Amino acid sequence: MLKGLVVSLFIAGVALAAPPDEAPVAVRFSVTAGAKTPLLKGDVAVVPHRPAVIERHAARGPEKQSLVLEVQPLDDGRLLVRASWSDVTPDGESVKWEPSFVVGRKAEAEVRLDFPGGARVLTFSAG
Repeated sequence: MLKGLVVSLFIAGVALAAPPDEAPVAVRFSVTAGAKTPLLKGDVAVVPHRPAVIERHAARGPEKQSLVLEVQPLDDGRLLVRASWSDVTPDGESVKWEPSFVVGRKAEAEVRLDFPGGARVLTFSAG
């Protein structure tokens, strides 16, 4: 019985291992409110097909930002990027935005959301 359990656990561990072509992708991102100072900015390694989550909550007040990034390598070497952005401004206004776009490695992409009284710009590059 124990022998069968050990073999089963070994097989399950092999099945869950990530393929070698899905190594983490080095990503640089910035989200701004129009041309202003970034709301969130940074560098992160994103494992393909797994979301990377970056959140910030103000110590006081309703202000918060959340960015979720997912990357999926395409056959031609480019990346399909799915982003999910949400924020609440200091005055309580909320914005939710979920763009998808394709970007080449070592290239930069910029996507923009304009709305009455504001904008959000996501700049993304992958190594």
